[in-house]
Amino acid sequence: MFQLWETLLHLQEELQGVRKEKSFFQLERDKSQAALETSKNNLEEAEMQLKNKRRERAEAEERHRLEISFTYRRKHIAEGKTCISGNSINRQ
Repeated sequence: MFQLWETLLHLQEELQGVRKEKSFFQLERDKSQAALETSKNNLEEAEMQLKNKRRERAEAEERHRLEISFTYRRKHIAEGKTCISGNSINRQ
């Protein structure tokens, strides 16, 4: 009978230890899941920022291209007026 009692106490102690371990591992799992969610959110935010930067850069490149084109046309038109003015002076 005494041996049975000792076995029971030993099993109860072991059960208590297993429950503590289970609780510890559940907390670790929860921490890991929270860290994973945070990382996923940070990644999504970084991807959105990158997408916005790429869009802004493409828009800036397009504006620059249009500015160069406009400047070229304005210069070309000014040169044409100079030539026309020069030709009309030569004709007089």
